[in-house]
Amino acid sequence: MVHSSIKVFSRAAAIAVCVLFAALTVPGTAASKSSCVKRTAFGTGSVEYIARYQVHEALLQNTDMVLWAAWVTDGKTPGYRVKPVKYRCRKGEGLGVTCRGQTTICKL
Repeated sequence: MVHSSIKVFSRAAAIAVCVLFAALTVPGTAASKSSCVKRTAFGTGSVEYIARYQVHEALLQNTDMVLWAAWVTDGKTPGYRVKPVKYRCRKGEGLGVTCRGQTTICKL
């Protein structure tokens, strides 16, 4: 009798863990709304401002292509809050300048 109740408890615990994992990982669930992610990207260009632009594009593209398209169109990021990007650039690499950028992007 005790053995069968342990099996039932173990099965219920396993199901609960699976449901919790699914709720935390499926897009559009309550757990994923207003969530923030840290992003890092690299860009290259003949001058620094082009490399920085490449970085910014890559950061937004890696988050959501619709977000990137909106930013390219009018410079706004509807539905997201993008914290200021921190850049570190080096000259003499690749095409001339290589930049690494990091930011936090939050879905509103």
